[in-house]
Amino acid sequence: MPLPTSSSTEEMVAATLQTHLEARALTGARIAVMHSDGTLTEASAGTQTTDPHSAPVEPDVPWGIGSATKSFVSVVVLQLAEEGRLDLDTSIIDFLPDLPGADQITPRQLLQHTSGLGEYLDDPLVLDDAQREWSPSELIAVAEAGGRFGTPQDGAYHYSNTNFIVLGEIIEQVTGADWADAVRTRIVEPLGMN
Repeated sequence: MPLPTSSSTEEMVAATLQTHLEARALTGARIAVMHSDGTLTEASAGTQTTDPHSAPVEPDVPWGIGSATKSFVSVVVLQLAEEGRLDLDTSIIDFLPDLPGADQITPRQLLQHTSGLGEYLDDPLVLDDAQREWSPSELIAVAEAGGRFGTPQDGAYHYSNTNFIVLGEIIEQVTGADWADAVRTRIVEPLGMN
């Protein structure tokens, strides 16, 4: 089966973005596909903000990577486990002794979204002050105040950003560095990412 040409790939990616834009699944996005020969095919759609009069998405617009951060945090956690510095199946009580039930939660459950921890992201307290830089302990407290989705023992899956806030705290305690620095030195820099 022949590989798609750069122009057909660009058309396909642009059409996909446009479909999601029309379905209101996104405000704006930029996608770059790297081909095996190192060439890039790029496409963009939409605007930079939810304001319909905001500027269109351009190649040089910086974007936060959002939930893709979870992949990077996961890699660091797995590296630490491989190095023997973190046990995926031991409770997190030593890292967050003040978190109720921390003796029943493991890093593996946090990674798999089966810890039962609640969510902070949609809480009105956070939404009403979204531009503020919230500390991890504040976000965990908001999630705890909102209640949990279940218990680690029931093993139910429920996507919660709080799991990765907690993992970031664990990374910082294990490495002695900010979780973002750990991601940078362990993944971003070695791979030449920017």
